[in-house]
Amino acid sequence: MKKITVYSTIGVFVIGAGAGLGLWATDNFLDGKKEEAAVHAERLEDNEQDEHDTPVEEHNDEQPEEPDTEENEEDEEQTEARIKLERFYTEVEYDLEIDSRTSQDQILIIIHHMAHQKIRAEQKWGAVPLVEDTVDQLYEVVSENDYPRKEFLLQIIGEWKEGDFRFIDHHHNEVWEIQGGTVGKAYGILDPAEEWQFIEQEFSDIIEEQLQ
Repeated sequence: MKKITVYSTIGVFVIGAGAGLGLWATDNFLDGKKEEAAVHAERLEDNEQDEHDTPVEEHNDEQPEEPDTEENEEDEEQTEARIKLERFYTEVEYDLEIDSRTSQDQILIIIHHMAHQKIRAEQKWGAVPLVEDTVDQLYEVVSENDYPRKEFLLQIIGEWKEGDFRFIDHHHNEVWEIQGGTVGKAYGILDPAEEWQFIEQEFSDIIEEQLQ
């Protein structure tokens, strides 16, 4: 009976010691996990702070636009033509050889041929310089005569005298219809470079004599 008691006591002691050791190990394990979790959380917080403080570099995938060389050259060509046209229009003198005895039909022909300088048409026959000097001559002669179409003529010449050529293709076609035209109807207005090209073709002698 004594041996049994001793063994029982030893067993209880061993079991108690084992349980205590187990609890200690468990507490240490949990403490380790808590410390590990705390360190991990601290690292996450540091990373979030770094991401917040570090400026984000924006990437622009769009390629810079290259200058349109052809368009720039075209603009320069038109600008140069406008300068030449201004000189031609204001400086050139040309005698239409008209006066109070000039017929209405002759006036219509002159207006028709002057309009050719600025209009688009499949075919053009005849050219008279459209400049301040010739417009002024027309306006003076028409104003002093009692032509059947005087008001119509003055309307056209009056717009030209003001430097307004927005409707010169319509003016051409109205005169062209009065004359019974069948070929060469205007369908638009030349740009400055095209107009200067026409002038160079038709009035090269005037350019050489008066603008060089």
